[in-house]
Amino acid sequence: MTAPTVDPAINTGGSFTMSGQITTTGTGSWNESGDMYWEWDQGTSTWASIAGTGDLYTLTTNPVTGLQTTDVQSKTIYSDGTAGSFQVRIKLVEDDLTEHTTTPVDVTVSSPTGNRILMRSASGELLRNAAGNAVYKASTE
Repeated sequence: MTAPTVDPAINTGGSFTMSGQITTTGTGSWNESGDMYWEWDQGTSTWASIAGTGDLYTLTTNPVTGLQTTDVQSKTIYSDGTAGSFQVRIKLVEDDLTEHTTTPVDVTVSSPTGNRILMRSASGELLRNAAGNAVYKASTE
């Protein structure tokens, strides 16, 4: 499998794309079926799937189940506004439960410079524009 190889270094409220591809040896065919998970860890060695909420999250279903292809699978991963250092990886679980993981990659999420505040809805969700970017307002503080 392939995945990010360098820190995408995003700002809070930012995003990056994380892609995985099943690679094979020999004939290059993939005759099995498996589930591909996008996972994250914040230094506790407790890997968890990147879900629809959290410090890092995705807006699409995770995992991608029943893969029977070597086509590239991609997800956009968003920061909820929490600065910090995280690790991300992709895990493939074959139908026979054999697991394969990519080498973890560090992701640094930094607070943007300047007097900006992330906008949130009444329910606390991060507001995004049509392009998927976080919406900020100027701070007078």
